[in-house]
Amino acid sequence: MLNVNILVKGRVQNVGFSEYTQKCALDMDISGKVWSNYDGSIEIVAFCEGRSIMERFLEHVREGTETSSISDVIINVFASDPPLEESFEIL
Repeated sequence: MLNVNILVKGRVQNVGFSEYTQKCALDMDISGKVWSNYDGSIEIVAFCEGRSIMERFLEHVREGTETSSISDVIINVFASDPPLEESFEIL
């Protein structure tokens, strides 16, 4: 199982980015969570089985919404046990 921590910088708060991320994750059977940081960035923790699924999800994250403007995406990948919950939450 892949556990990916993603930090997204740019104009990503108050533009529907968290909701967009949640929809993409749920459509791809990815579990995890997304939240806004005080510095204006968004952080995502995502879990899934396949590398190809995660790569597609990361493409969507890098693309963002029509109203977002992504300046940087920092990705850390870890091997992990499955998450306790199989949902994708906005915190």
